[in-house]
Amino acid sequence: MSKRALGFLLAFIMTTSIFISSGFGAEGEEISDVSTPSYSYDESENGASDPLATTQPNTVSTARFPALSVSVISNYFGRINADYNEYTKEFTVRFTLQSSKALLSANWVLSYDSEILKVDPAKNTIDLICPIMSKTASLSFDDKNGLIEFNATDLKMYDYTIRESDFVKIVFDVPKLIPNDTEITKVDLSVDELWVSEPDSKTGMSLTNKEVCLVKNGKVMNNARTKDVSVSKQTLITPSTFHDSNINPSTKDEKPATTVKPTEKPTEAATTAPSPDDSQKNNNAKINTGEWYIALIILLMLMICSIVLFIMRKRDIYNN
Repeated sequence: MSKRALGFLLAFIMTTSIFISSGFGAEGEEISDVSTPSYSYDESENGASDPLATTQPNTVSTARFPALSVSVISNYFGRINADYNEYTKEFTVRFTLQSSKALLSANWVLSYDSEILKVDPAKNTIDLICPIMSKTASLSFDDKNGLIEFNATDLKMYDYTIRESDFVKIVFDVPKLIPNDTEITKVDLSVDELWVSEPDSKTGMSLTNKEVCLVKNGKVMNNARTKDVSVSKQTLITPSTFHDSNINPSTKDEKPATTVKPTEKPTEAATTAPSPDDSQKNNNAKINTGEWYIALIILLMLMICSIVLFIMRKRDIYNN
């Protein structure tokens, strides 16, 4: 092979190596937009679906905190909490029940803070509070002390076996609430007596030997007889009207950053961590230089070719 041909070959190898190294350097390179992502939220999750909230003239809170926080507790039913904004005028608490046996007798007392909440007898008739037991029940209100008492007994019993139905349903009126001045209150249902039984096939009256006491003197019973009774019960309340997502954006800037929960859905004015897709894009923005050993091989090839060309050039100079 002539020197000229060898020189062309080495030059070709060097040029090819440079192109190859450029290709490996660009492999996996992806330019992505790393600007701050924007977010939106679904209005159906911020309480707008609540019938009470949709009837208010303005459901966007101007407060940084709930105007009213309610905890509903009971010795027999479960516990539930809700937060309301300053535009809330009323809310409803429900205790529902379904039993494998018919109810024979029920006696309960519901207490509340009468300085914060009001109970209108017109909105809370005995037919509305407990439709199934209303015909043979007695009801009394003591709004001054915040008490409602209920008692019902019927030997022909009340049918709660078909579906889960209202055991207690109370509508509470809320007086004018002050923004940034949170009222914290509780509603307490104390079931004093609760009996279930089975009817006589002929008379339809309660069979004495089938009567089971589920609650006695406020104490929930747990024995062999109560285990034979299947009871499903729930505590429900009007959905919260106060959420971080429906706070007026002008007041959000004043809210300390530490009070924003990262798990909550952000509003347009809030910031949060990028989504997994955005994180992937940001990671891909880094240039991938390829495997190290490929770069080393290319470097060695370039060095060998350069040395050979240098030696050939020197010999040409000396020969001339």
